[in-house]
Amino acid sequence: MMNLDLHVHTDASYDCNTTPEQIVEHAQKKDFLDGFAVTDHDSVKNHGEIRQLTKDTDLVFIPGIEISTKDGHLIALNVEEEIPSQKPVEQTIKQVRQQNGIAIVPHPFQIMRKGIKKRKLDKIDVDAIEVFNSRLITGYRNLQSERYADKNDIPKVSGSDAHVPELVGTTYTQIKTESNETKDIIEAIKKGGCGIHKKKTPTKEFIQQVIANNMRTRLGSPVKRLFSR
Repeated sequence: MMNLDLHVHTDASYDCNTTPEQIVEHAQKKDFLDGFAVTDHDSVKNHGEIRQLTKDTDLVFIPGIEISTKDGHLIALNVEEEIPSQKPVEQTIKQVRQQNGIAIVPHPFQIMRKGIKKRKLDKIDVDAIEVFNSRLITGYRNLQSERYADKNDIPKVSGSDAHVPELVGTTYTQIKTESNETKDIIEAIKKGGCGIHKKKTPTKEFIQQVIANNMRTRLGSPVKRLFSR
């Protein structure tokens, strides 16, 4: 059984200042965490650096990307090449699978976070749904996501959606796999039966991130984190 955080951001994302070094440093401090997937917004820029940083560690690194499709966000795992954004989600899923990747819907139904709507989700074929995203206030949408996945027999995963290094591993997916090779981990996710470790981002930290992200968007360039924990 491996504990993997499948939704982590670095400074290759427009809304994050966390460096690859910080991600690896904090992941190594979490004895319970076996690895993570980096899923930057529409970018694979830091994959090479993270692979080098984890090379001589016990951490598993899964290359990924969070793609801004025309219909909402889609996480692709086991992809090395960038996939064009703002295309229909059906087309995006095809391109993910052309790279032997898997398509996961993060924070579905959360319109303010560009989650895919139910009427669209009903029409597409995805490999898994993120049923617990640790960046939450009430947790209602997570509950809705889990019920949807159960009803439709879709594999379930979870992720921290960490935008600051301290929160890597806040939430993680427990995966029963034959080895720590990415291809085996991917196959295990597709088969389902993953465990979900649920722990929310502290409310204070979540609100601080929202404020900082809004300021980054308005200023048009990254800004330093404005608050400390």
